[in-house]
Amino acid sequence: MVQARDINAPAVAQEVNAARPDLILVSGTRLIRHPVLACASRFGMVNLHTGLAPYYRGGPCTFWALYNEQPEYAGATVHYLTSGIDSGDIILSARPEWSVTDGVASLDAKVIDLGHELLLRALRLLENGKAPRAPNWEKGRLFLYRDFTARVRLELEQKLRTGLLEDCRRRLGSDPPSIRTVEAP
Repeated sequence: MVQARDINAPAVAQEVNAARPDLILVSGTRLIRHPVLACASRFGMVNLHTGLAPYYRGGPCTFWALYNEQPEYAGATVHYLTSGIDSGDIILSARPEWSVTDGVASLDAKVIDLGHELLLRALRLLENGKAPRAPNWEKGRLFLYRDFTARVRLELEQKLRTGLLEDCRRRLGSDPPSIRTVEAP
């Protein structure tokens, strides 16, 4: 086990390379850069992103999907890690069911649960040599934590109190829009 203040420190890369992992899983950390990004493993480096890539990249994507009045774009993605932000080839992605009673926390919990399911499916696919590798089909939008301010949080709370999700459900109808995701073969 390696403990480091800087995930991208040369000592971290040395420890990872010394372990000779079959797969490097990444989730909930800051941007991985060289030399850690260059660490070798049989299946590569895979990230669990709690956003629906390529549409929503960066973080916190569930918040931004709601803020932008697009709950249909809340989702999870398992993808290969590259030097770009959530821009690597996609293995699997999906959207959870959402309700007009959801808030940021409840929808984010659904996204995280779905992400864990996708990650387990992706691991089985990788192990069996059947993992899809879909390049991002569009650039999408990048959301940075520096933009996640108290002002926008309060704005979203107000939108939710005044019926944002009910309005979205009426706009979308009973059928969610066709949004491309990557499914297991």
